[in-house]
Amino acid sequence: MKAYIEALRKIYYRNMSVRISAGSYVKYAAVSALWAFILTYAFNRAHFVDMPTYKAIAADQFYVFDSPFMLFLLYCVFTPIVEEIVFRFIIYNSLLMWLKDALMAIIISSALFGVYHMNPVQGFYAFFMGLLICFLYYKSDNIFVPIIAHASANLVALAYTIFSYNIF
Repeated sequence: MKAYIEALRKIYYRNMSVRISAGSYVKYAAVSALWAFILTYAFNRAHFVDMPTYKAIAADQFYVFDSPFMLFLLYCVFTPIVEEIVFRFIIYNSLLMWLKDALMAIIISSALFGVYHMNPVQGFYAFFMGLLICFLYYKSDNIFVPIIAHASANLVALAYTIFSYNIF
């Protein structure tokens, strides 16, 4: 266990030493936002969001707060930070150390990310989103890239949901 924690510590320091330009962050956010829009649009056009299991969970998620600002903080700030630390930094890096195969680590961590969302619609969406986000992390080797990508994806999905369903 001590060796595992030491390995994650080294990865953390390596992540913090990688410098990413502001333009690259914007590029990663834009790619992620575009992918999120494509997935959100496709899932809506295919009527996946009309499934009763999705509607029940979505209602609970989007009516947590009466304020769009609080939803923004929850889904576009806090959630991306926590989920990316867990799924990219801890799970992906652990799988990569164990499997020594980046592609398998990306696929498995993205599948776990999908399962974590606990319903089929969000699970498939999260899996496909996770593939892109994890790939961006693999390419950039900087934990802030998947956090920014996740935040921009959640912002697109949140805005699409608020404006499509007149939540406020």
